Amino acid sequence: MERIVVIGNAGSGKSTLAKTLSERLNLPLLHLDTVFWLPGWVKAPQEAMEEAHRVWLAKPQWVIDGNYRRQLDDRLALADTVFYFKLPTVVSLWSAIRRAVKFRNQSRPDITVGCDEKFDAEFFRWIVRFRRDVEPLLDQAIARHSHLRVEIIRSRRALRRRLEEIVKKP
Repeated sequence: MERIVVIGNAGSGKSTLAKTLSERLNLPLLHLDTVFWLPGWVKAPQEAMEEAHRVWLAKPQWVIDGNYRRQLDDRLALADTVFYFKLPTVVSLWSAIRRAVKFRNQSRPDITVGCDEKFDAEFFRWIVRFRRDVEPLLDQAIARHSHLRVEIIRSRRALRRRLEEIVKKP
């Protein structure tokens, strides 16, 4: 595993897994939220995000965390592995609520400074509708890239087991 994409619903654990993989495999890490958002939850100009994305894709190794479908095919074309969270919606929802409480009035480590954690109706709808609205698009994108090793994460227990296996490999 040298080029890893981590995707899934908000609150599923993407950023935490990406950070863990980066540390354990000694790979550089990009949280796409850090290039998509400017302080105050302002969307970055599309050109700036695309340029940052191109720079990362040119690297020989990486872990990239985030769905951002506009550039997803570019990431998948170069990736060798995808970790795809398909947890029950209630798990993602609960995790997002816990995270909002933990980082209340502050920016979490995997997002742009100045984007204080929030949990509003729009974010709630995003999480609840993810399986219906976004997962099919992610599934289609993955299907277009038959070279990928796709690891679907359906539970926290399965994730812990898989991480233990990764650590044990020479």
